[in-house]
Amino acid sequence: MTTSNPQFSQDALLRIKDVRAITGISTSLIYKLIMNNQFPRQIHPAGSRMSAWRQSEIENWIDEQARMPRDLPVSPARQSATRRRR
Repeated sequence: MTTSNPQFSQDALLRIKDVRAITGISTSLIYKLIMNNQFPRQIHPAGSRMSAWRQSEIENWIDEQARMPRDLPVSPARQSATRRRR
């Protein structure tokens, strides 16, 4: 009897088109975020040139983004009042 590691058996590899579809962000922004250590790095399975992302890492990144506080937009009137105080 063999036991499989559930982390690996259920962690699909996603190609860039899948990552774009799931996150809703462009390829260029994905790579900019990677360069700034703000997005999971791609892997190259079996030393290939193919790039893929672990689905669990992308899902975790999305969850982190959802937990981040959102800055509310400031109205133009409020912006000018803030500038006058400085």
